[in-house]
Amino acid sequence: MAEASPIRAAIRSCRGAFWAAGLFSAGINLLQLGPVIYMIQVGDRVLASGSVVTLAVLTLLLAVALITLAVLDEIRSIVMTRIGEHVDRLLAGRVLDAAIAATAEKPEYRNGGPLHDLDGVRGFASNTGARAFFDAPWIVIYIAMAFAIHVYVGALAVVAALLVTGVSIVRRAVQNKQVANASGSGFRSMVAAMGLLRNAEVIQATGMQAAVISRWRARRDEALAEQGAVRISEITLLTFSEFMRSFLSSIGLAVGALLVIGGEITYGGMFATMILFRMLLSPTDRLITGWQSFAVARGALERLDQLLTGDSERDRNSIVTTAAPQGRLSVEHVSYTRSARQRPILRDVSFAVQPGELLVVVGPSASGKTTLARLLLGVIKPSLGAVRLDGLDVFRWNRDDFGHHVGYLPQSVSLLPGTVRDNIARFREASNEDVIAAAEMVGIHETIARLPKAYDTELDDTASQLSGGQRQLIGLARAVFGEPKLVVLDEPNSNLDSFGEAALLNAVRGLRAAGCTVVLITHKRALMDMADRVLALRDGGVQFFGTIDQARAASARPAGPEAIGPAEVQAS
Repeated sequence: MAEASPIRAAIRSCRGAFWAAGLFSAGINLLQLGPVIYMIQVGDRVLASGSVVTLAVLTLLLAVALITLAVLDEIRSIVMTRIGEHVDRLLAGRVLDAAIAATAEKPEYRNGGPLHDLDGVRGFASNTGARAFFDAPWIVIYIAMAFAIHVYVGALAVVAALLVTGVSIVRRAVQNKQVANASGSGFRSMVAAMGLLRNAEVIQATGMQAAVISRWRARRDEALAEQGAVRISEITLLTFSEFMRSFLSSIGLAVGALLVIGGEITYGGMFATMILFRMLLSPTDRLITGWQSFAVARGALERLDQLLTGDSERDRNSIVTTAAPQGRLSVEHVSYTRSARQRPILRDVSFAVQPGELLVVVGPSASGKTTLARLLLGVIKPSLGAVRLDGLDVFRWNRDDFGHHVGYLPQSVSLLPGTVRDNIARFREASNEDVIAAAEMVGIHETIARLPKAYDTELDDTASQLSGGQRQLIGLARAVFGEPKLVVLDEPNSNLDSFGEAALLNAVRGLRAAGCTVVLITHKRALMDMADRVLALRDGGVQFFGTIDQARAASARPAGPEAIGPAEVQAS
C-alpha cells in the first residue's frame, strides 16, 4: 500500500474537529433565524394584541438566542483556530526538514516559501474564509424561507444573491490582479533596500550613496503609485459592494411593503423580509471571499504536498548504518544538470579516494568544484551516476546518521543562532572535552576562551562579534567535531591569516592521521603539497586525476588538451 500523504494524514486527523465545527455552524445558523422569527411575532402578535408581556417574553427569548449564538460562534472560532495549530504542529518540523533538504536544488526555498505556505494554511483555518464554507449550505435555507414568506420575496432573494455573487467575483478578480502587481513592485523595492543595507560599507566608502538612493527612490515611488491605485480601487469596489447589499436589502423591504399593502403578507412578514435579506447577502459575499482564500490555501497545500512527497522518496530509501564507515569514497560516472534546459555543471566525473587520503580539487571558477562538494555530501542528487561512501549511496543515506560520520566547511561560512559550544557540537548533546578537542584541533580554543562567556557566548545569525577568520575556524571546528570519516572543505582558508592557515594545516594532518578522508577545494600551494591525489576540473569535466607528482609532471608538459591549467600546481 502506498504511503499516505503527510498533508492528507494531517487533515484526516482533524475530522472530529471539522464535524464539531459543522455542528456548531448548524446551531449558529439556526439561531441567526431568531431575529426573523422575532420580527414576525412582533408584527403579527404584539402589534395586533398590544401585549407588553408577550413583547417582553419574545425579547427575552431573542436575547437568550443571540447570547447562545455569540457563544457558539466563539467556540467555533476557537475550534477552527485549534485545527490550524494542530496541522501546523504536525507538519512544521517536516516542512522545514524537507525545505532544508531541497534548498540546494531549489534556492528559492531560502526565502522561507514553504513555511509561508504553512502559515497561510493555518491562517485560512482560523479566519472567516473557512467558516464561510460551513455557513454556505444555509444560504439555500434562507432562500427557502424567503419563498415561504412569498414567492416574490423568494424570487427577489435569488436575484439578489446572484447579483451580490457577481459583484464579489468581479471585485476579487480585479483586486487579485492589482494586488499581485503592487505586491511585486513593493517586494522588489524591499529586496533592493536590503541589498543596499548589506553593502552599506562599500556604498559609503566609494561614494555611491546618493546615486543608489536616488535609483531606489524611483523604484519606491513606482511601488507607492501602484499600491495607492490598489487602495483606491479597493475602497471603490468595497463601497459599491456595500451599496449593493444595502440597496438590495431596501428593495426587499420595499417589496415586502407592497405585499403588505396588497394584503399578501403581514407586517411581521415585511420586517422579516428586511432582516432575511441582510442575513442572505452577507454570507453570500463572505463565501466568495472565502473561496478566494480557499484557492490560495489549496495552492499552498499542493506545494507543501509536492515538497513533502519529494522528501519522502529520500525517507523511504534511507540507509542507516550500524557501524562507522572507514572512509572509502568513490564517484561513479557522475553528471549533474540543474534543469533540462541548462548545460551540465558536471559531466561523467569518476574517481576514488582511500581512507586517510587527502584529495585536493582545483580548477577555474564555474568548473563545478562546489557542486561536486555538494554531491559528495549527498545534499543534491546526481542526474546520472552515484557517489558512494564505503559502497553506500550518500544521497540515500539517512541525514542524521550520515552527518555523524561527515564534516563540511562551505565556501561561505555561516554560524547559527546559539552559543559557540552549540555551533561546534552541531547542536547535539556533547561533553566539554569533545567540544574543546575540536576547537584545539583547529587552533581556535584560546580565541574562544577570551570571548565574554567563552564557549557559552551567544551568537546571532550573523555572528557579528567575530571576525571572518574566527567564524571560519569555528566552522572548521564544527566540521572536524565528532571524529568524522569524511571531511569536505571548500576554500577553507579564504579568510585566514598565516596563523589560521598553520592551524588549518595541522587540522588536516590530524584528520589524515586519524584515518579520515579529506576532500579539499583550494588553490593554496601549501595545501597542494600535502595532497595524496589531485583532481583538476574544467568546464564540468575531469581534466586530470592522479598523485601530486603526476600532476606536477603533467603541468610541466607543453600546453595541450591534457595539460593542467592551475598555476598553483605548476608553481608547486
